[in-house]
Amino acid sequence: MFRKNIEVFKFALYIMFPIGSMYIYNRPEVQDWFYPPEKPGPFDDFIIPESKLFKLPQSREELDEQVEKMKRNHLRSQQERK
Repeated sequence: MFRKNIEVFKFALYIMFPIGSMYIYNRPEVQDWFYPPEKPGPFDDFIIPESKLFKLPQSREELDEQVEKMKRNHLRSQQERK
């Protein structure tokens, strides 16, 4: 009987420990305590600024410009190979 109870306890511990730790450490007030808003976070270097991200063309003219740019880049890369 004791063996069965210890297995149930271990199973509950294995399941509840990760869930409990995620619940505790992902709360906003705890996150603010670890990383205050005025202090940069550890992953701020990995965030790409929005100005450098590719923006999808919204109009036909923007699409044509992007196609022309791709064609120029393709021709340039072919010329460099020669």
